[in-house]
Parts: sequence; structure tokens; C-alpha cells
Amino acid sequence: MRPNGTLSTTVGASSGGVLNDTAKRAMPDLSQFLLDHGASLESRDREGFTLLMQAVLSMETSRDRMVEWLLAKGVDPNAKNDRGDTAYQLATRVGIPSTLNLLVKAGAKEVKEEWPKPAEGALSVEEAVKKVIPLIEVSGEPGWKARHCVSCHSNSLPAMTVALAAKKGFAVNEEQAKKELGFAVATDEPVLEPNRLGSSPIGGGSDTLGYTLMGMAAAGAPADALTDAHIHYMSLNQYPDGAFRNSSYRPPTEYAPFTTTAVALRSIKLYPIPGRREEFKERVDRAKRWLLSAKAFSTEERSMQLNALADAGASQSERAPFVTALKAAQNQDGSWSQLPNVRADAYATGEALYTLHISGGVPTNDSVYQKGVQWLLRNQLANGSWFAPTRAVPVQPHTFESFPNGWHQFVSDAASCWATMALLFTLPDKPHSSN
Repeated sequence: MRPNGTLSTTVGASSGGVLNDTAKRAMPDLSQFLLDHGASLESRDREGFTLLMQAVLSMETSRDRMVEWLLAKGVDPNAKNDRGDTAYQLATRVGIPSTLNLLVKAGAKEVKEEWPKPAEGALSVEEAVKKVIPLIEVSGEPGWKARHCVSCHSNSLPAMTVALAAKKGFAVNEEQAKKELGFAVATDEPVLEPNRLGSSPIGGGSDTLGYTLMGMAAAGAPADALTDAHIHYMSLNQYPDGAFRNSSYRPPTEYAPFTTTAVALRSIKLYPIPGRREEFKERVDRAKRWLLSAKAFSTEERSMQLNALADAGASQSERAPFVTALKAAQNQDGSWSQLPNVRADAYATGEALYTLHISGGVPTNDSVYQKGVQWLLRNQLANGSWFAPTRAVPVQPHTFESFPNGWHQFVSDAASCWATMALLFTLPDKPHSSN
């Protein structure tokens, strides 16, 4: 057992220990067991994120129980991580009032964190897209050069967005798009044999591989031995109940089985393995049964559940209740919040609109969709991006290399991609020009 985090090894520095994992996943009973068997409440994750910080960032409904457990053990509510953040400051990004109240009662100092405010927003979809595409299409290269790996937020979602922009007639940098595809292949080729053998040295496992395949497909990459190996590896991470699961916890993009199941099913659809057709039909049917009965809570979960159902072949009538639920989660101003009754953000709004159109069959002239579009136009920042607050405990060393919004750049990149794709769906297809 590895009860404590350590900074003496690469693994320890990035992953911490088991107690860190139970804090992120809000599992106080297991945390108590680990404490009883030698785990330390001083355990921290990369960049000095305390157990309490990891707990307040949790997306689980048991979050407050975890926070209460830690506070009852006497942890310092005003400790700071290497970035200078406190647990209260991080909790404001999630925005659950009950969590903030628990921290204040324990003596936490209230810290107000300002989110960037849009000046005037964008006047039209075309204006918004023209402003953001130059940012999105180059956002992945600096990160790849720094870490030699592709990411869902800076590479794969941008590849999907740029391909859709080209389809809608916008000028895109085709040479850069080719380079992005090359980055994906260069990152993944070394894991071809490990994937065939059932392991993945790539951080994020099935989530990262699934998003990578989605980005590669958008860039026109054909099926080959590499895509087969990725699909094989993901198939091994399907559980008996039908869900695909992953161990990473980086919300909102990577933490829930709904997301892992959705990107796996989309990948299987994009890159089928002909010789295993019957096997994968059974896998998809099993996933569909799980999806129809599983309960989603966040907008990420609701969206990915509906995306997965569509790719699992669920009928329109089977998907209808999920479409209704996602529509009903829209705020009065047209936005979506990641969790019920908290501050809205562009990630949740853009993703919800994408999902309603692509997987829910909702036309872009639908009143719900149009309200969402107007919110996105009003909330585009002057630099062209959309802002979303980071809620993930860092796994990779952070470098300010590729996208606006500082510490929030990675999730803001993803948010800007979802928002841009949602806007692009409102436009007709037309020939495009490259630059």
C-alpha cells in the first residue's frame, strides 16, 4: 500500500498517494481507514495542494462529508499551495455554498477571486469565430514541445474545432493542423506495443486516448495499427456493468465514467476493428444498458451520457428524457453551470449546446439553443477566448505557453473549443480557404 504522497519520485510528485485519491473522490470512510494504517494528513499533491484543497475541488456529492472529516482532524483551512491558493479560494471556483460555509466556520479567511469580465462580447457568430480560431489552432504546439505529449484541452478539442471551422468556410492554418496530427502520432506511437499488451504509459489513459482519436479523426487520419492498439486498450477498461472507467481525476474533462464511456464509444465508432465486429457490438450494447440506468449529476456527466447514448445507437425516444434533462438544466440567462445552482461557465455552456445538437438532435434554431448562443456571444473575452475556472489538481507542471487566462488556460482552451463548435453549428457548410 502507498498511503502517503511523496515528492522524492516522479510518481509521487505527480500522483501523490492513496489518501490524496480518496480526498479527490470524497471518500471519508476509506480516508479514515488509511489514516488508521499510517497515512499522513500532511500528504500533498503536485504544487503543494493539501488534502483539504483536493477535497473542496471534488465533483462528488459527498464532497462536504470529506471536507468535514478533514476539518474535524484539525487540518489548517488557511494553508497555501505553491501558487498561493487557499482551500477557500479553490472552493469558490466550484461554488458550492455549503462547502464555503464549512470552511468559514473552521476559520478560513474569505478570499474573493475575480473572473475576467467580457467587455462587449461579440456581435455575431462570424465575428466570434474569427477572433478565437487563431488562438485555438496554435494552442497545442507549445505544450507538445514542452512535454512531448498531446492533451484533450490543447490538442484534440482544438483539432475538432479547427476541422469544423474549415467545414464552415473559415480560413484555417492547414499546415498547423497537419503539425497537430503529427504531434498526436508522435506522442502515441511509443505506446502502440504497451497498448496491445493492455497498458498505457500515457497520462489520462482511456480519456486521453479517446480524445486523441477524436482529434485524429477530425484531421482525417485513417485507421491503422496505432488506432487499433488504442481501441484494444480502451476495450480492456470496460467493466462488467458496461461502463468504461479510468483512474484519473481532473475535472471537468476527466473524472467521470460517463466521459470515459463517451470517448471510448465515439472512438470505437470512428475507428472500428472489422475482425472484432461481434465483440464490439456486445460491448456497445452493454454500455448502452449501463448508460440508460446511470444517474448523472454535473453538466459534464449529463452531456457525456447523452453523447455516449447516441454513439451506442440509442433511439431518439430512448434519448429523449436525457435531452429534456439537459435542456432543463439551462439557466435563465441561457448558460449552463457545471453543478446545479453554481456560477455558469463557457465550458459547461458550450459542451451542453454541442451535445444537444450532435447527440440530442436539437436544431440550432431551437429557443434553448439560441439562448445559449446569445450567452456565449455576450461572454467572449476581448482576447477572443472564453474563460472557465480551473478545478483540477495539477498533474503536469504548468507553463504559461499557449492560451490566455493564466493558471486557467488549459480548461479555458477546452471551454473555448466547446463554445466555438456550438457557435459553428449555427452556420451552413461552405468551401473554406487556408492561410
